[in-house]
Amino acid sequence: MTVVGTRRRVDLAVPADAAIAEYTPALLTLVGQVELDETFPPVWSLALPGAPPLAPEASLREAGVADGATLYLRDVAADEFDEPVVTDLEESVEKTRDGVTAWGRRVRACTTLVLAVLGLVAALVVLAWSGSADSYRPGTGVGAMVVAFALALLAWHSTRQGWSLSLGLRLITACAAVPLLATSAACLPVASESLAGLLLALSAGALVGALAALLAVRHVTTLMAVAITGITLVLTAALTLSRTSLLESAAVVSVSTMGVLAAAPKAAGHFAVLAGSRAGGSDPYADEAEVLRLVKRGQRVLIGTNLLGSAVAAACLVVLGAADHAFAVALTACLGLALILRAGRLTMAPAVVPMVAAGTLGLAVALVRAPGNFGAPPWTGPVALLGAAVLALAFGLGRAFRADADEERPTWIDTLAGFFLLASVPVAVGV
Repeated sequence: MTVVGTRRRVDLAVPADAAIAEYTPALLTLVGQVELDETFPPVWSLALPGAPPLAPEASLREAGVADGATLYLRDVAADEFDEPVVTDLEESVEKTRDGVTAWGRRVRACTTLVLAVLGLVAALVVLAWSGSADSYRPGTGVGAMVVAFALALLAWHSTRQGWSLSLGLRLITACAAVPLLATSAACLPVASESLAGLLLALSAGALVGALAALLAVRHVTTLMAVAITGITLVLTAALTLSRTSLLESAAVVSVSTMGVLAAAPKAAGHFAVLAGSRAGGSDPYADEAEVLRLVKRGQRVLIGTNLLGSAVAAACLVVLGAADHAFAVALTACLGLALILRAGRLTMAPAVVPMVAAGTLGLAVALVRAPGNFGAPPWTGPVALLGAAVLALAFGLGRAFRADADEERPTWIDTLAGFFLLASVPVAVGV
């Protein structure tokens, strides 16, 4: 008979009535396959081509192997420690539902609570802004204030008492105070006298609501709400007291937003730490899991800040880019290029893409509208945008087909981005 191993094959005669296990050690030596695993030692036997291994305690005659057959050395225990294979289709389908939240009693209750909170907010906001609301606007303001503080108190009490309300539900309940107190402030008599008074009342009410939410639930979301509403109140007060136009307001807000985006990477880490930690000891940084959690929290703060800041910047750049004002168009170009160039300093795509999209939108609007606004034929702008898009397409294809390599970011990009950012300040003054 012929015995085939992994290294060589030999022709030899073996006793037909002896157990295969009795002479497999000699066969291993002959074929040069002496490989021992002390952890999971192999159990060698012989097998016909395409057939499972024969039982080591059986003989060739008992197995019905004919004389002159070709046999292969096989490890009987080779698949002993493999994971079981699920062949039941229903069981496989059930496993696909493991990562999906089931629609159960708790989810139904949470959904009902969220919809109820949103319904309260929507009803009071619509009631306050109804066309014939002058007669009952003071009562609406008082009702909105009572509901806001009641929801904040509910979130605070559920946090202190350890109720089974989830963190997300407590945050929604607490943050509902922001629009409710803004609505309450908008119902004050001073808010109905002028647009400036209305904007100031809305901003101040939103800030008070954010502070109430922070006192109810100390979380990075409520901290960010306080920061956002605080910045909004400062800008609103400065712009309304200065009686700026829409174009001037867009210039101030866009430059201020660029400053916020520039400080966002460092500020995100500070907000993540200020939100508190779950570590019971005095030093939360001693626990590696706690440090990783703080890092993840800081990343989420940075992504959220960039999303919101990019949305505000995009709206301002659209207003500036569509204007027939030379300084406004120049400011759009400076800020759009600064957004695109500075975005590459970050490594997280969800934080980079919004900045690039906002800068590209501003440049596209300016490229389409500026030529026509300054005396060029109407088709000049779209053709210029078409040419820029073709160049960007060629550049993108070239980058896409290049081999992946760890390229160091050129220093001149940050220098150029800083130049555009600094140049935007005097240009904004000219607007």
